[in-house]
Amino acid sequence: PESIYSHVSVLNTILSSDLSPHSSQRLMVDTAKFLSMHQQTIDRLVTSFPANSDMALGFATTIALLSIAVCGNCNEIDDTDRFEQIFHVERFPAIELRIVNFALHVAQFPFPSSFLSPLPNQLVQALRRQNIHIETDKNWWDIANAVRNESNLEDLPLPNPPSASDTFYSSQGKDIQWSQRMYDYARSAAQYLDLCLLHLENRVSRGSNDSIPIADLNLSLALCRYSRAAWEVGAKLQTLVVPDERDISSLLTFANIGSQSNGGAMLQYTKQIEVDQLQNLGYFLASCVFKLLHLIKRNVDETMMLLSGTSSIQTNESLESIKERSMLLLVALDDSQIASRGIGCINMVPDALQIDESSKLMVNELLTTLSNICR
Repeated sequence: PESIYSHVSVLNTILSSDLSPHSSQRLMVDTAKFLSMHQQTIDRLVTSFPANSDMALGFATTIALLSIAVCGNCNEIDDTDRFEQIFHVERFPAIELRIVNFALHVAQFPFPSSFLSPLPNQLVQALRRQNIHIETDKNWWDIANAVRNESNLEDLPLPNPPSASDTFYSSQGKDIQWSQRMYDYARSAAQYLDLCLLHLENRVSRGSNDSIPIADLNLSLALCRYSRAAWEVGAKLQTLVVPDERDISSLLTFANIGSQSNGGAMLQYTKQIEVDQLQNLGYFLASCVFKLLHLIKRNVDETMMLLSGTSSIQTNESLESIKERSMLLLVALDDSQIASRGIGCINMVPDALQIDESSKLMVNELLTTLSNICR
């Protein structure tokens, strides 16, 4: 209902404001209770995404702002128990897990499967051992396509999304009609993931033992997909910056759009829409990759503490299992090529140069550490 969206918007505005520690503490508890009250609504938004994506993003923003508020006030409150209790109010743990799990699913599909190049074989085999067939299993884009087909709103056809191989996507994705709305869905999904990753970053930044554990396989899949997409979007933007009517005409022909009577105007209009959509998407792709690197570093640091016997986590995991999951991260980081070329579309993010250089350094250190673990 519209009234819920209004309440979420107001709540997010208040969470973003500067409050006293006491008022902020009370607001955080009330926010967790509010989210618990709307568990069924949140669940419906997740299962029907990207329908009502604005409301889904509103709730994701609330959770991200809640974790920011907790981390920002915990030093002033100086009460670790109270900090952890915020995330155990009523049904909040179940809501948090539902939203994060969906975000990790979204991370595997920045575009429909037919537009994605194959994953590294080690990741595919790891999925199959869990009886997951990522190439053929249904994903959130199936719902997105149905939502678009049921909509009566106008939708501008656009050239296919960028892929590492034009031959791959033109042969595999020829039956999918790409459009402006499909880009909107991709951007909403990346924004949703970005908010959830921000929440997870804040959760692990406190070193709390009750933060949601993210499997190395999930982080590896997300990094592979999003690092590739970021570079592919960036490369596509570079080709669109310099006008080349012949190249654009061939893309429009492939996408079955264009007009004989006003072809020139249509070409320029479509090109500008495509550039805008790619830039909006590129920002969130780069932001997600940067946050994924920090979560991967957290997992690797925890693994190192586990191996040295200094971890607070009790586990019976074998050394072989630790090496296997560490190898997945090693494969994903190597596949991303961030150590050498940085993060794609990073120029769209504030402090781009500093972030890119720190990311390269972080990935080089992670590659060294993971190689040592896997020996």
